[in-house]
Amino acid sequence: MPARRATGQLSAVKNCDAFLSAGLAHSLDETAARVRKAKDAARAQGREIGCYTVGVVTCRPTKKEAEEYFHHCTVERADWNAVDSIWG
Repeated sequence: MPARRATGQLSAVKNCDAFLSAGLAHSLDETAARVRKAKDAARAQGREIGCYTVGVVTCRPTKKEAEEYFHHCTVERADWNAVDSIWG
């Protein structure tokens, strides 16, 4: 897990009533595991939190094309300056 994401998750489980996890997993099982991990981390802090995820469906003629386009949109075309400014 990238350091920024780990820091954000730790802050959320310590201080928030709910945790939002971007749906960047490749399967429902992987997404469910992320939710469980966040809830377990909150319980380790003596807290219960809600978890919300966002699902993304990318349609292209083949799975490979869909994965490449998803990567293009979410990584290559991401506004990394905006992301970096969130974390200061």
